[in-house]
Amino acid sequence: MQAWTNCGIILKMEENSYQNQIQLIEQKIKDHAYEEALALVLEELSMPYIPKLYHERFLSLHEQLKQVMQSANSMQTFYDDEALLSLLTKDEHAQLKALDQLSRMNLRNKSELIQLFIDRLNDPILLRLLIRILIEQQLHDEFTLKDEGVEYQIIPASLALPEDGDGYQAAEQLIKLWCEKNPSMERLCMDRLVYMGLAQLPLVYTEDEGDDLAYAILEDVASKLLNPKDWEQLKSQLFTGDNALSTH
Repeated sequence: MQAWTNCGIILKMEENSYQNQIQLIEQKIKDHAYEEALALVLEELSMPYIPKLYHERFLSLHEQLKQVMQSANSMQTFYDDEALLSLLTKDEHAQLKALDQLSRMNLRNKSELIQLFIDRLNDPILLRLLIRILIEQQLHDEFTLKDEGVEYQIIPASLALPEDGDGYQAAEQLIKLWCEKNPSMERLCMDRLVYMGLAQLPLVYTEDEGDDLAYAILEDVASKLLNPKDWEQLKSQLFTGDNALSTH
């Protein structure tokens, strides 16, 4: 009982944090500090854990900011290539801004620019956000990607989005099954799954990897919310006896 009380306290603190951030962004918009508001929104959207309710709110704020900034003419409709590349030499907010701008461009004739982005993005998650953008635009050009000493030749149109992979979908079903009585934990696990799927690009999880992926996510989230005794009790309830859901 104490563990679940602590869990409730943690979740309440997280909710307050998201609400405070939303209020801050809304105030920035009222003050016409659009670029500061955009940086805050992009920072939140880059986080691995965002409950669905707040994720949708941040997406809505992002769309609102794009419209306001364009109508107020406070931001170029499009940066030129050099201006975009210069953002990659700055902090994470600037790099996210560059990726956001790239996502709203038609990239079919921008192969050279895209390869330069791939070569210069040092943050692995930001690099994978770029790959996702390329997949969504179904580009047929080939690009070279180096990651942890491995060189990939990728054609984005031939790649799958993380959520379309068999392993991702299998893990999603298991998480929903295991957390059906705990919506808060389910949301955190699903946010983690989104992050893990993104981190796997340009590959996707195979069906054989789905069970282990789901368990690793549940263990990671539960270990942060529960004390060791309650985590062991939860595992016993889920994974042993006649109602066992896994061999873990």
